[in-house]
Amino acid sequence: MGESGGATLGAVKAVRNQNQAGKIAVFGSDMTTEIAQELENNQVLKAVVDISGKKMGNAVFAQTLKVINKQADGEKVIQVPIDLYTKTEDGKQWLATHVDGLP
Repeated sequence: MGESGGATLGAVKAVRNQNQAGKIAVFGSDMTTEIAQELENNQVLKAVVDISGKKMGNAVFAQTLKVINKQADGEKVIQVPIDLYTKTEDGKQWLATHVDGLP
């Protein structure tokens, strides 16, 4: 399990360098172009979870407006949905949607 983009890719490379592709699966987080390509390849990387920086920013902005307008609900944790990518098609779709490589 890689806990960030770099750790995920490092785990994939380690499995490949030990000729364990197809025997050891890697799961990771933080979608990037390289990770989407590995997911599309589907030899080592089998799933990735990701949180959208845009969704997180929107949630924080909305909460900030509530605080400014004295409408805050008192919650200190802001729930932001995560995305789960588990299929070759998910990697392909991410690459098509993020042509510029930006999440």
